[in-house]
Amino acid sequence: MEKIRILQIVPDMRSGGVENFIMNVYRNIDRNEIQFDFIEHYSKESFFDKDIENLGGKIYRIPFRDDNKLSKYVRDLSRFYKEHKEYQVVHCHWNGMGFIHFLVAKFNGVKIRIGHSHNSTAGVGKKGAIKKLFIIPYKYVCNIRFACSNESGKFLYGKKDFKFIPNGIDIDRFQYNSFKREEIRSKYGIGEHSLVIGNVGRLNVQKNQKFLIDVFEKVRRVNENSFLLIMGSGELFDELNDYIKGEDLSDYVIFAGVHPNVEDFYSAMDVFCLPSLFEGLPLTAVESQASGLMTVLSDNISRQVEVTKNVIYLSNKNSDTWVDYIISNTDTFEKVDRLSANKDMLNSLYDTKVVANGIEEFYKTCYKKLVEDFI
Repeated sequence: MEKIRILQIVPDMRSGGVENFIMNVYRNIDRNEIQFDFIEHYSKESFFDKDIENLGGKIYRIPFRDDNKLSKYVRDLSRFYKEHKEYQVVHCHWNGMGFIHFLVAKFNGVKIRIGHSHNSTAGVGKKGAIKKLFIIPYKYVCNIRFACSNESGKFLYGKKDFKFIPNGIDIDRFQYNSFKREEIRSKYGIGEHSLVIGNVGRLNVQKNQKFLIDVFEKVRRVNENSFLLIMGSGELFDELNDYIKGEDLSDYVIFAGVHPNVEDFYSAMDVFCLPSLFEGLPLTAVESQASGLMTVLSDNISRQVEVTKNVIYLSNKNSDTWVDYIISNTDTFEKVDRLSANKDMLNSLYDTKVVANGIEEFYKTCYKKLVEDFI
């Protein structure tokens, strides 16, 4: 039987939560039956492109994000669908311009249009206000609706029905490793008994790392043997770097960048903190739990991410509550059985093998319906 080719719509395939989710599914589906291809909206190569090609996927570039010329984008997209009638199932992970994409796809006869909500708000400021307007028609032009949490589903689809798709991860990959802990700590000059507060996420307004730096500065007043380890890249790097210099924290705040072995960095941490202003369902919070870390989240993050007992929610309105929690529980972090937490997550809703199998069966059902309708 010819492979079912599913077209994934993304801005690009950088190393972010959404992109990692897609790759987790892609690596675990039966690629003898289903293949993923991608439309990316930047001309430059992104983090996962080589992996996609190695797995047999095709990448098409319609670089709308390079120039933001909407009329040209519509023409290019129309030309693409006229030339590629093989794509009758599209899966869109781009809420901002997704409705434009779906309109063009629908006009060109694409039958199955899957929307996927990965966030619970449009964002902040002028950009967020514009995006909020763009997503209003989204729920009307997709005919299948996925969401990573109840909050993200209600945000994008309102009262319309949607299917909950957990953000699955490779549980085994994130198992705590004491050798990797020592290796990463040694690489960055962190002592065996130092307290390491960790964060993984894009350096942007949403992830709220400036708040976390303020928390860390107060923690260091009490515990000088402490470090803040931040993984990620983004538009706020220079601003955050200048801020830690101004606070005289350059020797203790580590911007580790983006690495394919993120699991090793979780092993090096003692507590994971995510003070985001908004989220859909953060993949990093699932990963940190799989590594057995105590996971401290802002209280506007979905409770559906609470897979283990090692999760606590705090308000990001007041840094002192985070400081108090970290200082008063430093000894507790060392006593957590990090390996048993990982075992508890195997075969759970968030095991990527379980998630991938569910999505694979859904794709097959969609394709079967297309064939039956054609016959």
